[in-house]
Amino acid sequence: MPIAPGTPAARVIDRVHRFPANGRKNAAPALCAGLAVKSGMDHDAALRAITINHAHHVGIADRGGSVEAGKDGDVVVAGVDSLVSSTEILAVFVDGKKVG
Repeated sequence: MPIAPGTPAARVIDRVHRFPANGRKNAAPALCAGLAVKSGMDHDAALRAITINHAHHVGIADRGGSVEAGKDGDVVVAGVDSLVSSTEILAVFVDGKKVG
């Protein structure tokens, strides 16, 4: 499913790729993590690097970076492997509600 600019799905993906402190876009975390895996990094470690570890780094781990009760319900569900750029987006949830 292609992600159209300005849609709720695009906003979730955009939020994942921003540093909250300065609003600058991060350099495609999933792509970087995928390249790290291709170069030998453990897959789970790469996924943590762009989710919970990133959330801790930018100071939002109390509300994002992992799927837990009480945290923001913004989730992108990917196909076979979320670290492969050609993986299909299966569903997008914003504040716990499916969109798109």
